[in-house]
Amino acid sequence: MPCGAPKPRGPPPPAAAAAAASPEAAAAAAPSGPPPDLAAVLDEFAAAFGLPRHQLRIALERQPALARVSPALLAGRVSAYTRATGLSSYQLLYMIARHPTFLQLTPAELVARCEDLGRALALGPEDVLRRLVSQPTFLDFPPDVLRVMAGRVAAELKVKPAVALRVMAGLPPRALRNLLGLPAGALRERMAGLRQVLQQNFGSKSASSAVTLLLVVRCPPLLALPNKAVAATLAALMTIPPTKVLSRTAAAAARGGGAAAAAATGAAAAATGAAATAGAAPAAGRGSGAAATAAAAATAGGGGGVLDVVKACPDVLTLPPESLRGRFIALAAAMRIDMPAVVTMLFDQPRLLLVDPAKVRDRLEGLTFSLMVPRSAALDMVVRQPQLLLYQTEKLAENWAALQRLLCVTFEATLSMVTRHPNLLCNSSANLNSKLAAFEALFALPRARAVMLIVQRPALLTLSERRYQFVHRALASLVPLQPAALGRLVCREPYLLMEDSVKLVSKVNDAATLLGLTDADVGNMLSRAPEFITKDFRHWQTNFETIVSGLCVSKAKARATAFRFPALLAEDPAALHQASTSTMSLVRTSAKWLAELERAAPEAIFKGIKGYNGDALEHLQFLVDNGLQPRQNLLSTIIWDRASFLQRYPEFVHWQAAHRASSTAPNGLPLRPVVPGPSKGKAGQAGPQTPLPKPTQQEGP
Repeated sequence: MPCGAPKPRGPPPPAAAAAAASPEAAAAAAPSGPPPDLAAVLDEFAAAFGLPRHQLRIALERQPALARVSPALLAGRVSAYTRATGLSSYQLLYMIARHPTFLQLTPAELVARCEDLGRALALGPEDVLRRLVSQPTFLDFPPDVLRVMAGRVAAELKVKPAVALRVMAGLPPRALRNLLGLPAGALRERMAGLRQVLQQNFGSKSASSAVTLLLVVRCPPLLALPNKAVAATLAALMTIPPTKVLSRTAAAAARGGGAAAAAATGAAAAATGAAATAGAAPAAGRGSGAAATAAAAATAGGGGGVLDVVKACPDVLTLPPESLRGRFIALAAAMRIDMPAVVTMLFDQPRLLLVDPAKVRDRLEGLTFSLMVPRSAALDMVVRQPQLLLYQTEKLAENWAALQRLLCVTFEATLSMVTRHPNLLCNSSANLNSKLAAFEALFALPRARAVMLIVQRPALLTLSERRYQFVHRALASLVPLQPAALGRLVCREPYLLMEDSVKLVSKVNDAATLLGLTDADVGNMLSRAPEFITKDFRHWQTNFETIVSGLCVSKAKARATAFRFPALLAEDPAALHQASTSTMSLVRTSAKWLAELERAAPEAIFKGIKGYNGDALEHLQFLVDNGLQPRQNLLSTIIWDRASFLQRYPEFVHWQAAHRASSTAPNGLPLRPVVPGPSKGKAGQAGPQTPLPKPTQQEGP
């Protein structure tokens, strides 16, 4: 007995003892007496196998007879198989749950059978084991018979032998055995009948032979069902009220063009609005994914919305029609939300129809009571990320703990992250660690810096490692920086990581076209001011035209200014227009200043439009009011701070006090006058935008 394994629970029942001593009888061991406590059984299996409880629960639910088998004896047998084949304990336990009779084979016999299958089917050892995990019933067939069956399936479905084996691996054991008794051409006829059913609902163009084959490969049990049963289930799916509306508007969009498509989108928006009334409206970012899926389904041609659901999860067609309708209604009742919101979730995750509604309710309650997520937040999370309801509560709790350990944050911080990005809980500990390690390696970041960035932007962990690689490749080709400098750049502007790499390259090309530069020049701009790439082409164009028309400079000089100071392209267009208008209204009062601006370098233009300091406009206004433009250089006025300006023009203090006494702030209150005295620098200056109550007579200059 393995060290630490629990002691057997007394003498097992006869059936269980037979199953333990002769495990091939496990499937036939009928439960006698009251069923054992599941929690206690899980504890003993977890101690014997060292596997997570949620994995053991899957195996026990698949084969309840295992609950009456001694975990220690079963773990010993599984350990022997693991040493012989290299399969993990969970893979072998899942095989036992699906087909316990394969335990009749000793480890040596199992290895020999795998070698025979490999030679007969022309598969490598790993491929053979992969097929056996998917379909343990293969061990019941002689290798030559399996080869003949695979050849027949490949010929009738017109696929490669490897695909035929995949189809056979997905068939129920009884249907797999019945393949030998089917007449020639039976599989071909069932494929043709299935395609006809799809054509009746989605049209001949959408229901092509390739689509039909895709459904069969993803869900081989469709070949074992009568086509009438599949047609009845599909009709039930099409008659679910909100789904029916989406399908009808989608077909109208396909026939009527743009106007009908707009109407279809409106119908989808109505469905999404109904979901919002249920208190589970999708939020921004990933939260809008469910609504976007529904809208895309509504605007797809030829009933493409429901067809997309069927292609994503063909297993829904294996449900009886009554079960399909009942699960849809029970799912809405379990979550206490209305039908359109449920449809939105199903378009995003059709596999929810395969889950028992009671389990859905338990998992939703587990989010609230086990993970301590508020009820409203839990509902919002599952509507935005329905995949959460496919996980057992134990698995979600394990992923939660892994996320909290990885980032070294508090429970409250983790709660904030997962409520904003629910799909974080769909990542296992190994997946999270792998993503963080890939992120660190690609961008040459220390672990502490990478963790800090992810805590600030948790959405980074929702990206795949492949996405990191694409973005890194795109940035490395655009920005001439060393890996460490590139890492500092993405820490400065994490948007670069969130943007799609193809879109990022496209935006660089747009910026190069607008400014008449090369991609390398735009990459140089990106390395100095990455925030400008967060805006779109229209935003850049508006600001570029503001520089040209607002400051009356040539396009060549405006391009040079934008290249030297890329942050100008990211400025708010209204604020930039206001700044340029205010500056030019004063510059136009002097031909000398206009001439200086025409000859100005990009640095001077930037300082003029942005305002080198908050006092520049007031300084210019003083010079204009006193007619001092011919005596004073424009650029010097812009760059001088208050102390430098007062040294040259001490009378500015009295002018400022009088000017403010006669001026009002935007809220209508008079501005506070400045009391004459020594300058205190910028920290002690009273800006023109500080409104205070009206001064008394004694406060005058």
